Amino acid sequence: MGSQPKKSVDEIWKELNARPAGRSGAASTVLNGISSLPGVSSVYRTVPSSNSASSSAKASAAAIQAILGTSTAASKPTAPTTIDPEPMVEDVPLTTSSSRHAPQYDPVKAGVSHEAVQAYMSGIQRMVNCLSDPDRSKRRQAASGLQGRLTGQDSAAEPGPEPSLLQALMCGPLLHPVVALLHDQTEACRSAGAAMLTHAAQRVGDFGPALPVLVPELVRRMGQLPVVEPSEEVRLQLAELVSTLVSRVEAQVLASYSSELSTFLCRAFEDGYHDIKKAACTCLCALSAKVRAEALEPHAEKLLQALLPNLQHQHSRVRLAAIEALDALIGSGAVAAGLVESLVAPGVKAVANDRAANVREALNAGISHWLGYRAPGTSGSEQSPAGAASQPGPGSVRLYAPVLLPLLLLGVSDPQASVAATALQLVEGVGQAWQQQQQGHDASGSSSSQATGAADGQTSMDTEGTDAQAALEPSSSSSSEGYSAVAAQVVATRLGAPYTGRVSAGARRMVRDLLPSLLPPLVKELGEWTVGQRVSAARQLQTVLVLAEAEATTHLAVLVPGLCSGIGDSDAEVAQRVIGAVHTLGAHVAPTRWLPLTLDHLANSKLSLVQKANTLVVLSGLLHAAATVQQAQAQQQAQVLPSELLQLLAKALISDDVRASEHPAVRQQLLGVAVNTIKCVGSRCVEVAPQLYTLLLQLYGYERDTSRMAAIAEAMQQLAVQCGHSSFEALAAQHAEALMQSVCADTSGWSAEAPAYLVFRALLLSSGVSTLCSLVPAVAAALGPILADHDRDATLRLNALQLLDTLLEDASRREALGGPRADVTLTQLLLPPLVWRAGKTAAAVRFAAITALDTMLVHKMAPAATLMRLVGDGTLLPLLVQSLDEDWYVDVRNTGCHVVELLLLEVGAALTHEHRRALYPELTKRLDDSSNQVRIAACAALVAFCTTMAPSYCDTNTAYLAAAVIIHMDDSEVAIQEAACRVMEALGAVKPAVVAAEVNKVRERFRAKHYCDRVLAVCSQAQ
Repeated sequence: MGSQPKKSVDEIWKELNARPAGRSGAASTVLNGISSLPGVSSVYRTVPSSNSASSSAKASAAAIQAILGTSTAASKPTAPTTIDPEPMVEDVPLTTSSSRHAPQYDPVKAGVSHEAVQAYMSGIQRMVNCLSDPDRSKRRQAASGLQGRLTGQDSAAEPGPEPSLLQALMCGPLLHPVVALLHDQTEACRSAGAAMLTHAAQRVGDFGPALPVLVPELVRRMGQLPVVEPSEEVRLQLAELVSTLVSRVEAQVLASYSSELSTFLCRAFEDGYHDIKKAACTCLCALSAKVRAEALEPHAEKLLQALLPNLQHQHSRVRLAAIEALDALIGSGAVAAGLVESLVAPGVKAVANDRAANVREALNAGISHWLGYRAPGTSGSEQSPAGAASQPGPGSVRLYAPVLLPLLLLGVSDPQASVAATALQLVEGVGQAWQQQQQGHDASGSSSSQATGAADGQTSMDTEGTDAQAALEPSSSSSSEGYSAVAAQVVATRLGAPYTGRVSAGARRMVRDLLPSLLPPLVKELGEWTVGQRVSAARQLQTVLVLAEAEATTHLAVLVPGLCSGIGDSDAEVAQRVIGAVHTLGAHVAPTRWLPLTLDHLANSKLSLVQKANTLVVLSGLLHAAATVQQAQAQQQAQVLPSELLQLLAKALISDDVRASEHPAVRQQLLGVAVNTIKCVGSRCVEVAPQLYTLLLQLYGYERDTSRMAAIAEAMQQLAVQCGHSSFEALAAQHAEALMQSVCADTSGWSAEAPAYLVFRALLLSSGVSTLCSLVPAVAAALGPILADHDRDATLRLNALQLLDTLLEDASRREALGGPRADVTLTQLLLPPLVWRAGKTAAAVRFAAITALDTMLVHKMAPAATLMRLVGDGTLLPLLVQSLDEDWYVDVRNTGCHVVELLLLEVGAALTHEHRRALYPELTKRLDDSSNQVRIAACAALVAFCTTMAPSYCDTNTAYLAAAVIIHMDDSEVAIQEAACRVMEALGAVKPAVVAAEVNKVRERFRAKHYCDRVLAVCSQAQ
């Protein structure tokens, strides 16, 4: 010690008991840690006066002086005295039980003698003392050195202590000093303390004696709000320490600390560091598997509230770990059924649509476990956790199924094929558990026959699946028998992966029993505002209906409106899933049950056009599924729909509220309903053939698109075949007369979109030529007054004229309007609209009429005698002259010129001189038209005029005609020059002298003399 005076034992004792500045509770902790040293006590010290205690006093003094670096020879104890230390003020560790204290640990329990502990402590005592030094660098060095000694990481020292010695040290003299490091101001010291405790917990055989001191400190550091520990690395070490404690300490000891551990885990679940969350999930899994449910049940709610938000974490591994922890907690039986409904089910709902497939698969496996079934090969299926607390109770499937089964059913329609297949197996397994519970096994015999019953149930399920798969094949005895009834229904549902056949009986029974609680929420969710909710509801609904089969009959009043609403969803996946549900419903439920409800919904006057279209989609899908069932059974003639119900369907389809709709979607779905009705009732279409044919005719009359018209024509062909006809024209011949009388009963209310007119139009377009020939008088009687009345709806008149033009363009039908019936067609239908009226609308009607007349003349449908009669009585030519002078539409003048050309070519030779003198001036006026197209068309008509002219025609009029045309041979437009030259050539061939004289008069003035030379050459040849 040099020149400094040596300290007495009392002075040393006071310094040891002194509280270091800035180190709350550290001194008392260190003293507690070295309390096993001879002669040192944390409460009082007595120096004995007897000889028997002299050795103890000497050893005590020697130990303390050794800590200070002095020798025992320099200081000897004097008279026996008693030293009372100063009162010790230290932080009281947080604990929930005042009776839980850490007694002095006897190293003998670890198989180590007191001497061995004292010997080892003598080598590390200085480091232990430095743990309470005010200098943080010394504390850090001491903590690091002590960690190296205890863990064997210090290469300069001997290997770490044996597990038994380590247990005696960490549960005895080192417990308080190392635990005190957890609230050191230096992070390195706290980290070293956590590392030493974790190492000890991993190696020692029994670390339970350390929990009374350790657990309260852990809760103080990380179990309170706000969390005291600032370093996330240290918090992670503490979480891993707790996980190690849970895995190493006996279950009975852990149960007494369930409250503190639950509090600690709640803070770990709420921690922002993802690794801490995963460590806490692992710890909860181990804790749930180790302690009984009674210990965790009081804390289940707060654990769930802290754990469930982690299911929305951005890291999939955190979500996966949270699902595993939740599975362990619920599987232990510590979670009451009410908490499953109020917390768990809403919390895991979003995970059912998780973006990670492994997370969704883990959730499905967890739900099946909570419902009483764990699939072979999954986590925990082959290991037996501690006692019965690790498995859900026998009634768990009944308790949890109403709220958890929909989430498992959602997995059956998972976009990942493997996840969907696994989910279906889990549903069948849960259904097996449900079925076994329903069988009502006796409680006394359940334990002995549990394994056998499970094996028998599995065999039954597999056998049924095999039978269902075999039923999907047609009967081998006779191919005409087709499929069985059940297999036909399965085929009609259009089930793809993951279904391989009919689902097991247990799963079907489970869903049927729960159907009243499953369907209403799903139908309601189809109307949610978020797409994700609607997609989930549609997927679940389809799966539920697949398993419910015919049991859905009793819920049609809820299903039909819900399906009609969901089918029109803006999201394609929702609509696709709903139509799948419709097919399933139509395949398993008799049409006599769903058809009246669907028709009542369709007849609702409050429905909008879009809603009507949606209802028709549902009706079409139901009929399609019913027709598919019949086709699979090869029983198309079966009485699927009674006659009165079939008549009701036909009446609803042709009602004015439905078939008269102008909405394209309604018309498109009406076609689908009609086609599926024909397929469904087969040859019984004869009973409602007029109604179905009327509906198809109206749809055909609406359409202008050729592809849709072809589809409607195909439907009419199918109807004709089912009614015993070879073609739909034969069907039209059977019903044409009655339909014509029906639709033409009152033409005063016709419009272009009127149902009666549309049927009328389609009937003409779909009838054969023989049928049309018989209908021409009725057509003239219906359309004649409309076309002649210039005050009627112009759109209707235009549509009617376009209809006539379409019929005249059709090679297979134009003969019906020509030949003997041409006079009726011309006088009653085509010529009256040509009468001039002011206005653009009237001009448009005249253009439609002149176009139809042009089509008729082009195809030579008007006999020459009929045309000459019309020319002779002064009916035709004035209307044509009027068209040539049209001042609204250029196309009317152009088409008029072409009609005159065709008329001249047909009857020009029979025209009188008066007719010619009245006609050619109008044509020559068109040579000055503002449109070159009209000028060229007029030249073409003049060519026809000249070629049909007799050589005896008047020379004067010929000269006038030549003089009017020849000037245009010198036009600035080459096309006009060429057209005028052709007129002069045609005229020169008939009247060469007159034409040559007129040409010679102007030849020298013309720029294009070669045209004059061409005309003169023709004239010279004709002479």
